[in-house]
Amino acid sequence: MFDNSVYEVTGGQSTAAAPHARPPGSPIDFCQIARGAGFNSVREFDRLDDWRAQVDEVLGARGPRFVLLKVDPVPGGAVPRSPAPPVDRARRFAAALQEN
Repeated sequence: MFDNSVYEVTGGQSTAAAPHARPPGSPIDFCQIARGAGFNSVREFDRLDDWRAQVDEVLGARGPRFVLLKVDPVPGGAVPRSPAPPVDRARRFAAALQEN
């Protein structure tokens, strides 16, 4: 899972899990959620060097595996945008489901 604490595609709003968006002392711990869901291997990385050094070990672990990669948001607001308003996308998705 890539966690940058923002919804970039909709304009950079904070996610509910963003540390600054949470009450003090009440973090959302995705790794703990993964453990509770039964993942055998749960790892978290916030440094690229650590990830590079351990990626083979992590991917070689008995699964299912959950990996949380803490990343920075895209700087300067140059983020991808949604191809259409959410309501339109939902309607097209529902129509496609009906066709298939």
